[in-house]
Amino acid sequence: MNWQEKLHILIGAYKQGHILVRDYFSFEVPPKRQDVDSKLDSLAEKLELEPNDAGTLQPLRDFYGITDGMVVAAGLMVFGLVSNRFETLEDVNRTSLGLVRDRVAIDFPELTTTISMIFGSDEAGDFLCLSRDGEVIWIGNDARDFVVIANSLDIFFNDFCFGSGFMRHYHLNADDPWVSILRDFGFL
Repeated sequence: MNWQEKLHILIGAYKQGHILVRDYFSFEVPPKRQDVDSKLDSLAEKLELEPNDAGTLQPLRDFYGITDGMVVAAGLMVFGLVSNRFETLEDVNRTSLGLVRDRVAIDFPELTTTISMIFGSDEAGDFLCLSRDGEVIWIGNDARDFVVIANSLDIFFNDFCFGSGFMRHYHLNADDPWVSILRDFGFL
């Protein structure tokens, strides 16, 4: 089962009033398809993404075709494209991307990867970023921690958000409510 199917299942469960899902998952109605494409194209231009980088944005096009942002497990957030309920990609990149890039360059001069964009955060204010190579990188809010948590956005959504990667990263056990949801829906 791919992450798009998992996301649709969770949205359906939320709409049907599933108690745990309503407590640990939140989403927004997706924008119109033409808005998704124009907003992502505009953001790619503003962030001066290379033509190769634009291909890594396809999973975001798929994501925003399903929902305009989400929060899973009481705090892991993917920002909205149009809705500012979860903050917007454009706003967070305008205000924070330069600072994150500068801090990473200072604290990790050995890194050869470049941060393309910030697309989410967690409950501690740590950033979820996309590298020019398409990797998903977790960067501590003081930019002193830098961890590649997935080799692509597809893997991030499928394994980290809706799979066992979340458990590994946050060192959770089977009793965690989000882990219970993932297990109950057959995602683990």
